[in-house]
Amino acid sequence: MPLVTGPNVPQARAGTEIPWDEVGDGWHVVLYNASRANPIGPEDVEERSVLAYMVSPDATLYQAVVWAPGTGPDTIADLAGTHLLVIGSTGDGPLYQVADLRDGSKTTIRVPGTGLLDGPWPPVGLTRPTGKNMIVWGSDGTTEWLERRALDGTVLARVSERPYTGWAGTFSWLYGYAGLKVVIGHGGELASVRTNGEPLRTLMVPDDRICEPVRWWDADTVLARCSSAEGTYGYYFQLWLIPSDGTPGVALTSLPPSPEVVDFGYVDAWPAGGQTLLQWTGDCGASNVQILQPDGTGIGLETPWMEGIDGYRLVDVVGGIATIQTWRGCDAWEGSLDAIGLDGALIRHLVPIVGDARGVIDSAGPATVYP
Repeated sequence: MPLVTGPNVPQARAGTEIPWDEVGDGWHVVLYNASRANPIGPEDVEERSVLAYMVSPDATLYQAVVWAPGTGPDTIADLAGTHLLVIGSTGDGPLYQVADLRDGSKTTIRVPGTGLLDGPWPPVGLTRPTGKNMIVWGSDGTTEWLERRALDGTVLARVSERPYTGWAGTFSWLYGYAGLKVVIGHGGELASVRTNGEPLRTLMVPDDRICEPVRWWDADTVLARCSSAEGTYGYYFQLWLIPSDGTPGVALTSLPPSPEVVDFGYVDAWPAGGQTLLQWTGDCGASNVQILQPDGTGIGLETPWMEGIDGYRLVDVVGGIATIQTWRGCDAWEGSLDAIGLDGALIRHLVPIVGDARGVIDSAGPATVYP
């Protein structure tokens, strides 16, 4: 795979040089759209390649996957092992591909269409820990299900099946860190099952809540984002720590004093050096990171260096360093990947800002489970 170079892309090494024995927490994958990084001038609208870079903690970039102009994906749906699940757009709808970061190969996968407007997004994820299989949502409008499938579409197991309830109560899922179980959310239920669908345990969901598993907080606790089953607080999410043994959970964040809220609240969190960083999300690209306070509220990080930035999200926290993806615009497409301290101070740009534009359109890291 030739190394893509030029004024619209950052300097990088070849993917064959990735030191895989060193890759782990603190490394990241970014999707980089070379059409966004345009130092030539606003009249230059030529469509360019989309690239997936492996990024080391010291900001060394390795070109892992290349998509030709006009064929690149828009977003990262999942990352597991050396496999990257991405989603692009075609005239016929979404295009799902799994890219192998080791050799740059791409496999187009088929996700059966349902004709329904309501369902989980994305409707597919990768299995853990290798990402060599996938978990896929399907529905006939009466029943909905999750299936474990091979990348060629072969059904390996039906993981769960429930009555179809529409968007508000549809499936959400979180693979176990060892790949042996899945925590499944559906309506007002959370349950742990084996990957063949065998039930293990029902988890205790807070009263009048619909909860989605987000990540493993530790070996025995799931971080979940929960909304009001009755819609009292609109689409506002409150974070809960829910034990996997079925005992009652504990609220991590509080609800706002008034149910008249217009943002989405807190959707993610990371333990960080004796404190907790929260991901707050609003509308039209509004997003920031806050520090959890004793009363369950959050206070925003001080980030004076972010002039001109419309939003940013927390990718992960490793070794006291937070990695964030920042962006400009409502569509969050002109972005950068940065390392910051827990006080919000900039440590380094992990992906260089080429010219006067930002080419990072999405990012992910392997540190998606508890340390």
